[in-house]
Amino acid sequence: MELEEWLQGVQPWLVGLEAALEVDFSRASLAELEVLTAEGDSPAYEAYLGETLLRLGGGRWVEVAGEPGVAADPELGLPPVVPAELLVEPGRPIEVYDQWAAAVAARRDAMPGWQPVKEPTPGLDERHEPAEPPQLRSWLAEREAGFAGWVARWAPDGMWDFSPSSLDRLGELLMRLLGDPRALKDPANSDLVDGAVWYLGEAFRRAGGGEWSWKDEPGEQPVPYVVNLGRDRRSQLPLVQLRMGMRTPGYLRARCEALAD
Repeated sequence: MELEEWLQGVQPWLVGLEAALEVDFSRASLAELEVLTAEGDSPAYEAYLGETLLRLGGGRWVEVAGEPGVAADPELGLPPVVPAELLVEPGRPIEVYDQWAAAVAARRDAMPGWQPVKEPTPGLDERHEPAEPPQLRSWLAEREAGFAGWVARWAPDGMWDFSPSSLDRLGELLMRLLGDPRALKDPANSDLVDGAVWYLGEAFRRAGGGEWSWKDEPGEQPVPYVVNLGRDRRSQLPLVQLRMGMRTPGYLRARCEALAD
């Protein structure tokens, strides 16, 4: 895969990865990433490891012997690494992360106030221009107009004000009515699920200042999602987040609160 093609795939891969991993680019998340890689390969895992290192040590994506690699800020004097190669060695991703962290700390000691510089990754570090096809505009208008009816049908006793605390009720509602996150994909539940997707996306958007967009890839069902959320302009797929919220009480509220920080 050409490097430019790889770069265009990084943001969508990371959006999809949020179903299985807390995408916060932390050292701790790399241990969870290793668990996932033990179950199979995915370019999303390589993209996440690369972006985690770049957020730590700056730099950019480069091609290394025909493979996507990352090179730290030149001021650090570190050799480029290939995420795919690191992931095949247990413990190696965290080992390299610590090496980069030590190099950053040493540089800051030598030059107080220094910060590594990261070249933007498309869709992650640059403002993502939301897609606004007619399907999205129609879907948003339909969900907004039908929200009162959705509440009356599914949750007449709740307070639905798009606050983070209301997302606890949303997760509880879906568990009570559906029982299993897999039921979110059942067409028979489309009215309930579409309303929940819109509500969660709106809560995220209002907390993090984002915008609705439309994820439409060949061979896949188009889905609405929210872009440019929070300080790091993150993207979120509400349907994926609903699955996580059904499994983990308090998850949706915590995600929403994090966007507002």
